[in-house]
Amino acid sequence: MKLKNTLSLLLVIALVASLGIVAIAEDLPEVTLKITVPGDRPADTEDLMAAIEEACDLNVKLNFVFYANADISEKTRLSLASGEDNDLIWHPGRVDYVFAVENGYFEPLDELLDAYGQDLLANRPVTMWENCRIDGQLYAIPMGVYNRIGRHFNVREDLRKELGFEPINSIDGLIEFAYAIKENYPELAPITPGSYGGEQYTSWATFLFDGFADRDYIHTTDVQRGSLMLYFKNNDGIVYNLFDTEEPIIFEAIDQARQLYNDGIIYSDVLSLTTYRDQIALNKAAIIPFPEIIPESSQRNQLAANVAGGLIESVVWNEELFNTQGTMTANFKAWNHQSVAVVCKNKERAIQFLNWTQNKENYDLSAYGVPGVHVELVGDNKFNNISAGMRNFGYAWVWSPTFDRVSSLATDAEFTMDNWLRNGPVDDFLLAKNAPLLFKPGNVQDELAQYAAIESQFYAPIFNGVVERADVWDDFKAQAYDLTKVLQAELQAQMDALYAE
Repeated sequence: MKLKNTLSLLLVIALVASLGIVAIAEDLPEVTLKITVPGDRPADTEDLMAAIEEACDLNVKLNFVFYANADISEKTRLSLASGEDNDLIWHPGRVDYVFAVENGYFEPLDELLDAYGQDLLANRPVTMWENCRIDGQLYAIPMGVYNRIGRHFNVREDLRKELGFEPINSIDGLIEFAYAIKENYPELAPITPGSYGGEQYTSWATFLFDGFADRDYIHTTDVQRGSLMLYFKNNDGIVYNLFDTEEPIIFEAIDQARQLYNDGIIYSDVLSLTTYRDQIALNKAAIIPFPEIIPESSQRNQLAANVAGGLIESVVWNEELFNTQGTMTANFKAWNHQSVAVVCKNKERAIQFLNWTQNKENYDLSAYGVPGVHVELVGDNKFNNISAGMRNFGYAWVWSPTFDRVSSLATDAEFTMDNWLRNGPVDDFLLAKNAPLLFKPGNVQDELAQYAAIESQFYAPIFNGVVERADVWDDFKAQAYDLTKVLQAELQAQMDALYAE
């Protein structure tokens, strides 16, 4: 095995060298950059790091640290608070971002970017940079390619066809398919949602709401990630509290989740998962929620490796909203950010290195892997994973709207919808009232921490139907209501101040 890995590494380096992009910087001292990213560690990570190190002329060594989506927020906060060595830190923006800045964990970036990050600055729209500022100062590099994320479900296309289902385009059709899966493929979980941390927003009764016109434009706030306990509605700038409103349409979704769970449709052990994202690829589930219209190429390939003829396709349950002006809210903010830790000992080199990734050749290598080993590059804007050991995580550290590619396995419909979400006219989207706001929790940090601890006990079980809402709601409210009122008042005050200026 050791010889095999060595030969694989030599092959990777030889292929990178053949591309003509190897240049060792002899005048720079070697530095190691620790890069924190979300998700599971791909098997080919070591080969990818070696290839990038060989190609880069900045004499850097890479140390990718992967944290599960469910607990990356907590682990990153603990790491930063402890003062341990950190260099580049991924975060989703919003709450984690502001928290880190208010606690002095992130380095201001304006001067560093001006000096060493010209390509980083040029390869992102000005609006993306401006929506990333806190009190006029940049502390993060925004990484995004979409006007808004495209919520849909990934489903087993091969099983749909085997069961004689036409392409699915509604929640009712999706649920009908899920019941057929339970009857015909009892070894699979029909539906596996997410539960905790960065995946809380994919819990069944949360995922259906994201500023869609047919759901009263209801969407989550930035107070607690992926939670509808405080929410916006109808783009009126008012912060609503679910304890007070008991919003009928949200309660209907919660009750639907309970029915699905009781009927064995939602995975019975859903609360135990650190991530839902790989459950189809591992041949453990038939349906999962997903935030991007085109299923990941690596997951499609992994399923095909696990199941002969296994296929994944998109199900967009509200397709009529796509390409229709004013039917979706958007805040035009990036969903992924890269920050430099204050304790980083090589801040200049960190920005220089990220800047190095921002041309097409270097970006393709960093985001997709070595051509011919990990990836097949198709034309100027598509790719296909050819290694089962490579998961594309470029979105978490180099993502650029200028150079990003989409899977060559995308159907025409997926490609059309994905392209609209990326490049559709800004006027097609209803600007979310809270778009300019980055919620600052400084005045309510204690209350937020107390509330988050309580919510973690109740939210995922309720919104995935694991418990009967009526059995736990009063207990949840008794513990959390006063705290939510404090958080609601603070968010509303910040919203009001924003529009009073």
